[in-house]
Amino acid sequence: MEEKWDSACEWCKENWQSIVSVFVTIVIVVGIVILSISTFGTAIPVIAVGVVGAIVGISGQLISDIISCAITGDWDGNWQSYIGSAIGGFAGGVLLLLTNPIAACSAEAAISTFLGENLENITGGQKRSTFEILFDTGLSTGTAAFF
Repeated sequence: MEEKWDSACEWCKENWQSIVSVFVTIVIVVGIVILSISTFGTAIPVIAVGVVGAIVGISGQLISDIISCAITGDWDGNWQSYIGSAIGGFAGGVLLLLTNPIAACSAEAAISTFLGENLENITGGQKRSTFEILFDTGLSTGTAAFF
């Protein structure tokens, strides 16, 4: 039993930054939803727009993975990216109610990339440094704002 406890503690020490990052990201998304519901006075349209945003986020990830596979011949998609895209898309959809499309798309890209890559770190899918995650997040956010 002690060996399992030591192993769990070691895993937490190795992944604490990504664990905190995922937690903070989820808190931010919940805050966005609460702010939207308090602004519009009802949860139904906010949740509906969020679900549409999540579907769009997942669809965008799938299209990106298909194009990447067609070019490279390798499937790079993973479930962590799809979870990040769903939650980022949900937040982006909800933000469309509060902001302009550029800000909503930029936030969607930031949340999707940041969350997906931190989930990969936690689950062992791929290990990225904090700098690499922040760089990728900034790049995807800037690209979304530009296009």
